[in-house]
Amino acid sequence: MAVARRRGWVYTVALIGGLLIGSLIGKLCEGSQYLWWLGYSIDFGFHLPENVTLDIYIMRLTFSFGVWFQFNVASVLGMLASFLIFRKW
Repeated sequence: MAVARRRGWVYTVALIGGLLIGSLIGKLCEGSQYLWWLGYSIDFGFHLPENVTLDIYIMRLTFSFGVWFQFNVASVLGMLASFLIFRKW
């Protein structure tokens, strides 16, 4: 049971690592003449239209909630590569 749980964590870390490394490669290739397509990205997410403000006697706190994702071609390729490498391992 412990081995299966540890394998799940390793798989999750491998996917996130592939996503981050691919995203970095995509950002570096955005200005390239031939590899510009690796930096092509799509953004999606949501956020509340207005900030939530909490006024306390001395302080004023403003909160904004939302989730925003940005994926580029290289990050998807990195995640796919980490998936394939992990399956071979």
